[in-house]
Amino acid sequence: MTAWIHGLFFLVIFVGLGCSLKDLGAPTFNCPGLMAPSATVPSSVHALRPADIKVVAALGDSLTAANGAGAPKEDAVAILLQYRGLAFQGGGDKGINEHVTIPRKVSIFKC
Repeated sequence: MTAWIHGLFFLVIFVGLGCSLKDLGAPTFNCPGLMAPSATVPSSVHALRPADIKVVAALGDSLTAANGAGAPKEDAVAILLQYRGLAFQGGGDKGINEHVTIPRKVSIFKC
């Protein structure tokens, strides 16, 4: 009985904290000259800069599809929908100031 109560307690805490997280953006990000593209095509990954990356792809499951990520709080059925543009590893629907994703993070180095 005690283990069940502890499990329920942690579930309530986990769900409560998850609902209260805000979307983090990076509105003050500055791109220094060091992060500019390489003068020549890098021949090794050790010489690769973020601005040299041309394509970011993601392959995965419901986490990659961001199931329910953009669902309104009052719509329980919308959790079944996929919001792939909001997925951290492959999304790009919003700008970096609104929603941080890997493709958007890489794209800001194109300065």
